[in-house]
Amino acid sequence: MLQAPSKGGNKMSLEEAKELEKNYKLPMPTYCLNEKNYCAKEFGALMLISKGSMRIMHIEKNRYLYQNKFKMEELAKQIGVARTTLERNIKKLNSLDCKVLEIENSRNGIIYRLNYGTSTGYNDNVHKFVTIHHDMLQELISAFNTNAIKVYCLLCYMTTENSFKCMTEKFICEKIGLCGDSKNNRSKIRKIITVFEVSKYIEVKKENKFEWDEEKNKKVPRIQKLYRLCSFSEWKNARKK
Repeated sequence: MLQAPSKGGNKMSLEEAKELEKNYKLPMPTYCLNEKNYCAKEFGALMLISKGSMRIMHIEKNRYLYQNKFKMEELAKQIGVARTTLERNIKKLNSLDCKVLEIENSRNGIIYRLNYGTSTGYNDNVHKFVTIHHDMLQELISAFNTNAIKVYCLLCYMTTENSFKCMTEKFICEKIGLCGDSKNNRSKIRKIITVFEVSKYIEVKKENKFEWDEEKNKKVPRIQKLYRLCSFSEWKNARKK
C-alpha cells in the first residue's frame, strides 16, 4: 500500500490511500522528444509496470522494473506490436545518448532503469518531464503510435488545463523530431490533433490573426490554433457517453 503524509503531517487513511492508488499519475520525459529513436510508446508501456516511490514523486530520480517480472510477449500484445518490435525498440531506447533507459545487472536479475527526467543540480530533484494519469497513459500506449504520444507529452509540457497556448503545426513537428517544412509531417500532426480533440485529451480553438504578407504588401488574416489540456474528469466523462 502507498503511504504518504496527509495534510496534517500524519500517514494517510485507508480511504486516502485507495483514492491515491486510483488517481496516481506517472512521469513521461520531455527532454528527449526530438530524438528520432525515442520510442515513446514502448517507454510508456514500461513506465506503466514500473516501480518507484510515488509518494515522493517530486524527488524521485528514476523508476525501474525487473526484466523477469513481466513477459515480453504479453506486454507486446497489450500495446499492439510484435514481440520482436518491442524488443528492438527497447534496444533503441537503451542506445540513446540521453540515457532515457538504462539496462543494468543486479543480484535479482536484469533491471530496466527509466530515467524520465534530468538532474536539476539541486539535491536529487529532476525536471523536464510531465505527469499523466495512469488511465490516460494506458489508453495512449494502447491506441496511439509513438509520434502521437510525443505530441501529447509536448502539449502537457507547453500548456495547462486552465489556459490556451498557441502552437503551429511546424513548431510541433520540430519539437518531436520531424521536419516542420514537410507538408506530409504537418498533415500527420493535424490528424493527431483532431483525434486528441475528439477523444477529449485536448480542447482546440481557432482565432484570426493578421500578419504582414511581404509578397502581397499588405496585412492578411491567418488562422491560429490554440490548445488546452482536458482534465482527467473531462477525459473520463467523455468515455461514459
